[in-house]
Amino acid sequence: MTLVPGPDFPTGGKIIGREGIHDAYETGRGKITMRGTTALERGKGGKSLIVITEIPYQVNKANLAAKIESLSEEKIEGILDVRDESDREGMRLVVECHKDTNPQIVLQQLCKYTQIARDIWSYQFSDRPQRNTDGHGTQGDYCSLYQASSVYDPPSDRVRLNES
Repeated sequence: MTLVPGPDFPTGGKIIGREGIHDAYETGRGKITMRGTTALERGKGGKSLIVITEIPYQVNKANLAAKIESLSEEKIEGILDVRDESDREGMRLVVECHKDTNPQIVLQQLCKYTQIARDIWSYQFSDRPQRNTDGHGTQGDYCSLYQASSVYDPPSDRVRLNES
């Protein structure tokens, strides 16, 4: 954990807890819980806004907005509108709530029923079969697989690196 403190996902989001990261580094498998970055704001007329600025890894923004829209009609009460206000500055998905609705409760329900909060199962430390002498893939901790990959240096990779 001192060399590589945790994974860096391209779409952002927050990693909840460190137990899954420890498991992934020690055994090669781990469940990493991620949650999108959200903020509560006040809108026009005293309406509450839930603003989502980062989403977990491998979550499609359009599908997430459609899911929130369908849940507002079925399961979650208090959602007035869902807007995508993303631009060059970054992602911004706005969930507008009714005046008398508690936005914290709506946010908890969104995390429960959508992919704003999700688990990512980490199998990233599985070795590829061609790196083994017996032809089978292995799974191990981070350090052992790093050592195995540093020993693995086929001539084609060496030539490609020298030409650059």
